[in-house]
This record gives sequence, structure tokens and C-alpha cells, in this order.
Amino acid sequence: MSLSTIEQVKAFCDICNEHDFDIDLFSGKYIVNAKSIMGILSLDLSKQVCMKALCDGEHEFLSQIRDYITM
Repeated sequence: MSLSTIEQVKAFCDICNEHDFDIDLFSGKYIVNAKSIMGILSLDLSKQVCMKALCDGEHEFLSQIRDYITM
């Protein structure tokens, strides 16, 4: 996952807040709520960030965040 600018973080956080399921971001030993802009900004965004979304077949969500996904 790539969130390299404050604008990207805000846009990603706004997308996450549109959904009612839990979304967490992981970076090293830290886990933050993806719906918290302060939580996201507390991570070292220069490193790889992983996401865990507790949803059931949310293709809409995946299509909304596709610009932030890196493999």
C-alpha cells in the first residue's frame, strides 16, 4: 500500500470512513485504524504498509482503493 502524500492519506481515510467494517493498517509492529487520519500519519509511510479489511466480498471497496494498492 502506498500513501506518500497527505492528500493521499486524507483521500484513503475518507474512503475507509464510508464503510462500516473494520480496516486496519500495519507497519512493522504498529497497527492503526485506517479510519483515523492521525493514526495513519503516525506510521512511517516511507515503508511498506499492509492493510486488513474485515469485510465479506466488498468489491466496491477494493475498486475504490486500487490506486493505493501496491504488490
